[in-house]
Amino acid sequence: MYKEKIDEMIFNARKEKKSDVVLVYQDVKNEFLKFRTAEKNVGKELTEDKEIEIIRKMVKARNESGEIYEKAGRAEQAAKEFNEKKILEALLPAGPSEDDIRSTIVKFLDGRDSITQKEMGQAIKFVKENLKGVDGKVVSDIVKTYIK
Repeated sequence: MYKEKIDEMIFNARKEKKSDVVLVYQDVKNEFLKFRTAEKNVGKELTEDKEIEIIRKMVKARNESGEIYEKAGRAEQAAKEFNEKKILEALLPAGPSEDDIRSTIVKFLDGRDSITQKEMGQAIKFVKENLKGVDGKVVSDIVKTYIK
């Protein structure tokens, strides 16, 4: 989906003189190219799910960098990272809501009211398999509330 539109998105951002957006879109295009040319990915197609996964990793990296810059007292660089994170997040489809995640966990519980620590991984896997585009950290935090 994005790989077909990315050049047009870059062109439009240049036309609107949004240099920060252009740089982020070029970075996305570069990551897609890295995926397609990586030796380990020979024969693999860059699917829409893989594109979204790549962009999510980029969002996570920008967030982590921004937090590190904040702790180091480099507010200007942190703001730049968080701005890039917002641009990337705008590319992502809306993920499942917290209610969707909780209802999927209830399906996993199958009548029980809690899970054990050992079942946590199974519950997270169940949610990820049933809800596309869900954030693993959010799922993990919610699943932890069901552990007794």
